[in-house]
Amino acid sequence: MPNNDEPCVPALGISHIVCGRENVGGRVHYFLDANCRLQEKAIPEQVVLWRWRRRKSPHGFSFGGDRLSPNVWRAMALAFPDGRGISADAELEDLRLAVDASRDQLRSMDYSLPSAQCLQAIFRGIGPGRVKDLIKRHTLPERKDCYGTPDLCLYMTSTTFIRPPVIRFVEVKKPDEELLAHQEEEIAFLISIGIAARVLRLIERDCPSTKGGNKHGT
Repeated sequence: MPNNDEPCVPALGISHIVCGRENVGGRVHYFLDANCRLQEKAIPEQVVLWRWRRRKSPHGFSFGGDRLSPNVWRAMALAFPDGRGISADAELEDLRLAVDASRDQLRSMDYSLPSAQCLQAIFRGIGPGRVKDLIKRHTLPERKDCYGTPDLCLYMTSTTFIRPPVIRFVEVKKPDEELLAHQEEEIAFLISIGIAARVLRLIERDCPSTKGGNKHGT
């Protein structure tokens, strides 16, 4: 079962060890697998998301998540004007329709939303009130140049019981990458309203041998 004693400093139960650093098109890529058994590489956020989605739980949880755009809360303000449709009971089809209806407007402003599944998890996991608080915060005129939204929304969904998903907002950082002031501020705000958020700083290592391998969780 997930440990809720410290809900705002969540352990993720996945490896934070990365190997095979390579610059591709100006962005750092690593092997998806911490043990280098797979040859496919991806950017850091995709590596963390890939590992999270493949977690296994003996307690009946499935693991999902999406990358978040810096403008995700502003995009929600467009897709769900005045908060209409933001509900813990929102159905996937209704969310898909709302996203589809606003797609052209979102694209014209270079905004994007996560999948309908992720939206549903967010609405159910942190509740409509907190979603609206975040939308209000990010649509304040004085914050038009402030972002800081974490890279990922990760969620655990019980496959055994009817309960809200467990939500984790995660900012992924390479070993030497600076945590910007807006990012630190946003994580602090999420924690202040009871939402689990954290920085996951990757650790680079040489690829291990095929015997054994790293088993790290953070």
